[in-house]
Amino acid sequence: MKLFSSAMRCLAFLAAVSCVPQVWAIEAEAGGFVTQSQGEVSYQEIGGKEQPLPSFARLASGVRIRMGDKAKLQIVYLRSGRQESWTGKAAMVVGDDESKASGPGVPTIKVLQPYMIETLTKSREVMGNIHARQGMIRVRSLLAAAKVKEAENRYAEMRAQATEDDITPELYLLTNLDGLKAYQSMKKPLVEMLRRQPNNAEARALHDHFMLLLNTGTVESPAMEPANK
Repeated sequence: MKLFSSAMRCLAFLAAVSCVPQVWAIEAEAGGFVTQSQGEVSYQEIGGKEQPLPSFARLASGVRIRMGDKAKLQIVYLRSGRQESWTGKAAMVVGDDESKASGPGVPTIKVLQPYMIETLTKSREVMGNIHARQGMIRVRSLLAAAKVKEAENRYAEMRAQATEDDITPELYLLTNLDGLKAYQSMKKPLVEMLRRQPNNAEARALHDHFMLLLNTGTVESPAMEPANK
């Protein structure tokens, strides 16, 4: 099977960002990143026509969103770290750092930690490039086991604080494992992401494509470097 050296590039979800305590030292784009879109959710760009809103979409300021009675939407503003969860009939306009309600509905608000935002900023690119991936390079990289453990521990903390259908923790873990080339370990967050949002077509595509590549043996688990090395 032909392998491509750029195989795992799609999980480097955007350029890395730098954070300092209490300060958002991020030159993130204005607008939002959709981590859940379920039911009747549509969007309309300025001058464009209304169309269904998919998960993992990047929304610029000024985009209008409309939700039906049983719809669910979660959007993260990467400049501010604001995570909005909307349920039921609602209408809003995407802003630079938060949504502006233009109809019924009030979101549940959560402010994400800087390390979570940094990872989500990297995570977006994979959703746009996943379909282009043809294989994964067979690489046995040395990495510190402590780094994988740290990502898993943070994932567990995020998972304990997240709602049942919030896949932000899985996106966080998936992105970090990819950066560490721990490809076989990516199976768990892929399965968990789809279990929590079974009707998410984009999550299904991500899951199915990666599992196909993982199960065909085109990826090796990287050799684990002793944590105290």
